[in-house]
This record gives sequence, C-alpha cells and structure tokens, in this order.
Amino acid sequence: YLKKEESFKIHVIYEDEHILAIDKPINFVCTDENIHRFFPKEHTLIHRLDKDTSGVLLIAKNFEAKEKIIPLFLEKKIEKEYLAIVDGEVSFNEKKIENFLIKDKIIDGQTIYTQGNNGKYALSYFYKLASKKDFSLILANPITGRTHQLRVHLKKLNHPILGDFLYSKKFKFQGFVERLMLHSYKLSFFNPFTEEDLIIKSEIPILFTKYFDDIQSLV
Repeated sequence: YLKKEESFKIHVIYEDEHILAIDKPINFVCTDENIHRFFPKEHTLIHRLDKDTSGVLLIAKNFEAKEKIIPLFLEKKIEKEYLAIVDGEVSFNEKKIENFLIKDKIIDGQTIYTQGNNGKYALSYFYKLASKKDFSLILANPITGRTHQLRVHLKKLNHPILGDFLYSKKFKFQGFVERLMLHSYKLSFFNPFTEEDLIIKSEIPILFTKYFDDIQSLV
C-alpha cells in the first residue's frame, strides 16, 4: 500500500474507451487500492509489475475490458518487452531460459523464488543490445509471467540485474546503482475492442542513459 507521505506522479501513456496504460514509477505497489487513489473505482489492474520495476502497466476501465484482456495474458497473446541493465559483459547474442520456479524463502518480507521441479513453468528469451566491460543492456522477452521471473533467469545466467540486491550480493560493477535497472518497455497485442494491433511504449528512464547514453538508438 502507499504510505501517506509517498507521492507519485502517474502518467497515462495510452487510453481508449475500455483500457488505459500508465508509466508505472518505481516503488509503486500494484494493488487496486493504490490504483483507486488516481482513477475511479471501476478501474482495476489487468496485470502487475514488481514494486521495483517501472514501465507499462495495463488497467481495465470496466468489467468487460478485464474479461477480454486478462485471457490474452494467460494465452500468451501479449508480447512483453523489458529493458534490463545487467551485471558483467554479456557474451551471448541470444539466450533462452526454460525452467520451473518455486517459492524458496522470505527475506525482509519479500518472497525469493528459485528453480524447482514442482514449480510453475517459466520461459524467457534474452537479447544483447549492447555491452561494456562491467555491464550490459538486455532486451528481455518473458513468454510466461511468473513473479520475479526475469530476475531469477538473469541471475541463473550469471548476469543479475543491477540493483537487484534481493537475488545477488556480489556484482562486478562497483558503481552506485540508484534502483533496480528493469523497465517494462513495450506491450504489443491485438486490441479486441478496436480490432487493431496495439503497441504501447513507455519512455526509457533517464537513469538508463547514465549507462548507455545512446540507448534510444539501441532499442
């Protein structure tokens, strides 16, 4: 929940009669109660992002929208693209990670997930966009939508997301990291209401340009 002293600016980046998308700021917790601080009671979340992740977040403006859009996520008909700045110089150009994720333990009130045969199926694709000595820019395409999926998968590749101190204590990059460097950049899907392909993009956070000043030309 939002604390009273927390103040957020919520930017609407797409809206039609049935759905809207906001550019979710970091530290904003995805609950309907928090959404209702900014939008009418009829508005509800269609999906969620981690508290520490920024970017495109879809909201249903009515019950019909929720009924039609949520199945698109479940049927994997919504393409999700994330930008991540990860630790170390990535050697691969493209990588697929496929496993099962289970709850492992709780640290500071946060659930940690790990690989486990009795868990939920998780599939992600990763593409290198740029690389430097101690960090790299990755485009992540999660096919499934498990909690902390990208964080766990990138840790498994030995390239944890910068700022992800929940999953990694050691980083090659020794500079100060202001936030979890994971951003929901783009959602693409067929809008059942307009019957047109819809692409919703979020602005790349300014902090990301600290690492790659030419990031706009890389994505």
